[in-house]
Amino acid sequence: MLHTKNVTVTAAATPVDVLEDIPSGFVAFVNYIFLHNKGGATNACTLYIDNVSESSQIYLLNAKDVDDGEVVEFHDGQFVMYQGDSIIASIADAGSVDIACTFDIVEASSVLSNFNRV
Repeated sequence: MLHTKNVTVTAAATPVDVLEDIPSGFVAFVNYIFLHNKGGATNACTLYIDNVSESSQIYLLNAKDVDDGEVVEFHDGQFVMYQGDSIIASIADAGSVDIACTFDIVEASSVLSNFNRV
């Protein structure tokens, strides 16, 4: 079953969880991410997946200038997120940026059968 979570980022340099920690025993398949700057001015937007299992961040936007009224969408693939992973957003200047994320969350397999096709 698909779910959508949305947040509005308004405070400058204050990271906000768009999709919080994936719970233990589950995997999330992120199908769509929508970002809309409705703050009245161009704003540098940062959006990334915090991959805790590998202690890394996967940046979708890294301080990218998004014009007032501009929409940025990610929908040509899927991101797989595991236990503890999060999607984090922030803006450089005070404003109003809406972000929505559509995902499916399923129980994680205990074994990856046929992972190596053997």
